Amino acid sequence: MLSFLKKAGKIRLTALILLAAVLLIPGYALAAPDDELFLGSARVGENGVQMPMPPGGNVITLADKIPAGSTPIFYLHFNLNVTNQPYFQENFGKIHLLDANGEMLCDYHTLAGYNGVLGISPSTPLPAGTYSIVVDAGVKAGGSGEPRVSTQSYTIIFTVGNVDNPPPDGEDTTTVMFNVSGVSGTPYAVTVQNTGTGKYYSTDSTKGGALELPDGNYYYAVSASGYTTVQGYFTVKGDGLLRIPVTLSNSVRVTFVTTPAAATMTLKIGQNTFIDPMPGETKVFEVQPGLEYTYVVMHDGYIVGSSRFTPIADMTMNITLIPGEDGQGIGGNTLTLLSPSDITLGKFANNHYYNIINQSFDGSKAIVFGFTMGAGVNNLNETSFINERLPLIEVYDKYPGGNLVAKLKYVGFDWENQTISIGLDAGTLAPGTYCLVFGRDVCGNNPNKTLGADIVFEFTVAGASAIKPGDVNGDGVVDIFDLLAVIDHVTKERELTGDAFLAGDVNGDGVIDIFDLLAIIDLVTGA
Repeated sequence: MLSFLKKAGKIRLTALILLAAVLLIPGYALAAPDDELFLGSARVGENGVQMPMPPGGNVITLADKIPAGSTPIFYLHFNLNVTNQPYFQENFGKIHLLDANGEMLCDYHTLAGYNGVLGISPSTPLPAGTYSIVVDAGVKAGGSGEPRVSTQSYTIIFTVGNVDNPPPDGEDTTTVMFNVSGVSGTPYAVTVQNTGTGKYYSTDSTKGGALELPDGNYYYAVSASGYTTVQGYFTVKGDGLLRIPVTLSNSVRVTFVTTPAAATMTLKIGQNTFIDPMPGETKVFEVQPGLEYTYVVMHDGYIVGSSRFTPIADMTMNITLIPGEDGQGIGGNTLTLLSPSDITLGKFANNHYYNIINQSFDGSKAIVFGFTMGAGVNNLNETSFINERLPLIEVYDKYPGGNLVAKLKYVGFDWENQTISIGLDAGTLAPGTYCLVFGRDVCGNNPNKTLGADIVFEFTVAGASAIKPGDVNGDGVVDIFDLLAVIDHVTKERELTGDAFLAGDVNGDGVIDIFDLLAIIDLVTGA
């Protein structure tokens, strides 16, 4: 009979190992649809004016004055992570630096940005003139699984030195004056495109918004940092002088329509500066245009919806959540504790989440926690995490109002499964109840996508355990019956809890998996 059970166990174990091998293949997991990839804005230099792309448009003019003979750095801000391998260098191949005639100007240096930012700088100084950066469609974003791919091309126009727009040879022109109001002395920029020839013209506040244009039909966009972008069309027919009044506003209204309608949401700018909705509203906000905001939409039983956007005019955003389970967080990022996995999750209340880990830890052994986040871990910068994020994760004797008991140490990062492991050395904690607290500013690579609220996990530490590793049924012997019970747990046929779970977790990492199975096989066979 024992021989038969051993053979049956080996057959089931072989099937399990094959199943595990399939499930561990990179990219095999199902992924929910993500946001559409687009270029949201661009700026020159660290402190340059960030100019947003107009809704439905694909052309912007940078307002900053760039000295002739300089090698400026341009930052292109996408809404998703475009710096992951293997797409990082491929994406730079979609970017071209052109002169006023559309000729390829020169090579450029690439600069590693964070998440949604690509940086480029010309390899040689630029003489005075009008230039453009063209971003082809096909830029890719994402980590594991299928990437998001941009379907739109973009043009970013900028001027170096003092450049006039000379009238075309032999053509009569009309003086076009953009009378811009409402900007209170803030510099503005004007982009004009002839819809027939496709040629671009530009002017700005230093030139009084004036242009000399030949007859034709034109599209225009007027923008200034912190103000709405106004766009429209006009026709030149030898008028001599054409005045176009434009009024810019320093506030816009953003309305969110969510599915399901009962979903709640938060809106923030920067790390954790939350924006209140307008009086009497829950999903309508008045914000400053041209700045980058992050929204988070949540509802029980749905995956959290979160993304960045840059409003430049009144807009309505339709957000549809996908059914499923997701991590916790309200600041543009979410956290999921993966090990231990036996957790009772709490609701968001009083500006924090309070969860309970249902298994206890053996205080005489090292304690390890494994977690992942919804953003910023695809290409985790481990050095930044250790120096800047890990100090925000602490253990207290209670929450809230407890005393700090211990700091966590960094254990490692599983690139394939995007799991960060942190822990405590053996003997750090005496028997008792504690709270693992992920602070509200914890994030991945992007400092603007934080958890937004403390996420707490209550857990219990026991003394040295009398439980025998692998002895799941507690009969004092590690045999085929223990192996079959662990197989049933891993395949979700029958869940192990309490002392049985602790015995099955042979390596003590808080989760029972194929590695524990292999360890129990060694115990059974005496290997």
